[in-house]
Amino acid sequence: SLVIDSIEPHIIHERSAVKISIFGNFSRYENSALRCKINNQFSSVVLLSNLMAYCFTPADLEPGLYRFGVSTQNHGDRFLTLRVLPTIQVLDYYPKSGPKD
Repeated sequence: SLVIDSIEPHIIHERSAVKISIFGNFSRYENSALRCKINNQFSSVVLLSNLMAYCFTPADLEPGLYRFGVSTQNHGDRFLTLRVLPTIQVLDYYPKSGPKD
């Protein structure tokens, strides 16, 4: 089974995201769809490869405490829950609506 090793804020192409490191028996999940849950709401589907996944977060994600969860596609539309991640503190790490004058 897969285990979430770490999760941390990240920015990709000026978009807010979280970087998820994974370890475990990885071969059966490689290149499968990975879904991120933020406070029980699914965010963007990302690709799982190379033991690393990037999950884009909503643009209006304000600094604060959030619970992150991850599930990965198994067969069809069934999703296998990997683990519910502990609450992490999101700091002001993402761009706002653009540069301020």
